[in-house]
Amino acid sequence: MASVLIPVDASTSAETLVRTMAARRREGMPEAIHLLNVQAPLTGYSTQFVSRRSVSDFQRERGEAALAATRKRFDAAGISYTAHLCVGDVASTIGEAARVLRAREILMALDQEGWLDGLMTWLWVNRIRRYASVPVVVMVAPPSELVPALGRFDPTYSG
Repeated sequence: MASVLIPVDASTSAETLVRTMAARRREGMPEAIHLLNVQAPLTGYSTQFVSRRSVSDFQRERGEAALAATRKRFDAAGISYTAHLCVGDVASTIGEAARVLRAREILMALDQEGWLDGLMTWLWVNRIRRYASVPVVVMVAPPSELVPALGRFDPTYSG
């Protein structure tokens, strides 16, 4: 079965990802979905005064918090997934995870809320592309002022 890796952070547009994966399921594309949050390692003085377990707990809590909104949307839509938490360099860890999980693509979402956010996302995409052996696909969400005009997303709608 083909698999898709979806890197998730606190700013990820879960709505766009859920719409895309729901559409793929309707089209009969069975895919294993892997949600991945990567926490950058804490270095320097911060790790000298705090226990390794406390650092690990902190990173796990931040990772779970970052995954929460996306998990909630996927659960509401009835789309199955596997969530992963890792610690390491973000770009290289995403590339390595895609290889280990045998993902056929890395799927990312971009909110069109500001040019600076968009620029930062494209910088991350460029870094991830250096380490990934599969395509990095970026979906652009519609601007927030258009969302009411397009209607509210209904994960049960199939027509």
